[in-house]
Amino acid sequence: SLDQWVGTISLKELSEEFIIKKVSEGESRNTINISDLMTPKSSALCLDYEAFNTLSILQFVQSLKNHDTTHCVVAHKNELNGIISANHIAKRLKIDTHSIEHITFKYLFSLVSNT
Repeated sequence: SLDQWVGTISLKELSEEFIIKKVSEGESRNTINISDLMTPKSSALCLDYEAFNTLSILQFVQSLKNHDTTHCVVAHKNELNGIISANHIAKRLKIDTHSIEHITFKYLFSLVSNT
């Protein structure tokens, strides 16, 4: 259920870049916890399944064009249903993402709107 969900973590947050940032803030590399790197529930993008289940992929991406996040949590009636990744959508649309380390919905929209 959504009550048990505490946050999300992706490869972006587990990257060396994020760890170096934490170390530069004074934390020891050996004491950094997953919770230090995760996006907390309060900051995560969470959409109700009913709000977008009839949208096309393009409409869905357009609806998230202002979100500089890599993932979107999907829930319905207080149940966690899944996570949508901007990178996964890009791959399904056969958009070349090899030169881009972390695809956000905002960036994905710019790619889709230019095609």
